[in-house]
Amino acid sequence: MAAVQTLRRSPAPPALAPSASYDDADLDAAALKLDEHSRLLRADMLAQLLDCKRKLGERQQAAAAAAAAQGASQLAAKQQQVDAASAELARQREIVRRTGTVLFKAARWRRQLSLGCRSWRAWRAYVRRQRSLKARVQAATEHYEVMAQAASAVEAERQRITQEAQQLAAQHAQRLAEVEQQLAAALEARAVLEADTKRAFMRGVCALNLEVSLQWR
Repeated sequence: MAAVQTLRRSPAPPALAPSASYDDADLDAAALKLDEHSRLLRADMLAQLLDCKRKLGERQQAAAAAAAAQGASQLAAKQQQVDAASAELARQREIVRRTGTVLFKAARWRRQLSLGCRSWRAWRAYVRRQRSLKARVQAATEHYEVMAQAASAVEAERQRITQEAQQLAAQHAQRLAEVEQQLAAALEARAVLEADTKRAFMRGVCALNLEVSLQWR
């Protein structure tokens, strides 16, 4: 853009006066003037280009320096942030260490408390089991005592029943003997009665025969 403005500010070549005819000298002078103007214009353009290049380099250097300064400031800010983060990390590590110590102590206390609670529960369960076992033993002892008493009562009742049965058996045996004696007496009386009846029947038959024979005579 500056080169274009410079070109616009460059002196224009002198205008030739209008004339009806030009000679060779005028043409040569005009060509020389054009060459001189072209050289000057080229030199001016080259100078403008060199100036633009210098200014561009200066601007690039300034931009690089500004970028370097900005990068340095950002680096310093980042370094400050890193230092702050490192300090915060160290603080957090210290907090974590202290918290870990506290948590370890709390966990140990909880473990001891849990072991104590377990021991207490185990002791209470043991006491309950002992009480239950004692109650069971006592109940079994009472049951066995009741069973022994019942067995004694049953044995006494069995002996009483046995004695009564033996007495009844003796009574029945005596009664049987009496009945057998009565039966023997009855059989003997029956035999005597049968003999008497038979003799009486024989006497009656004999008498009847005698009577019949008397009648037939």
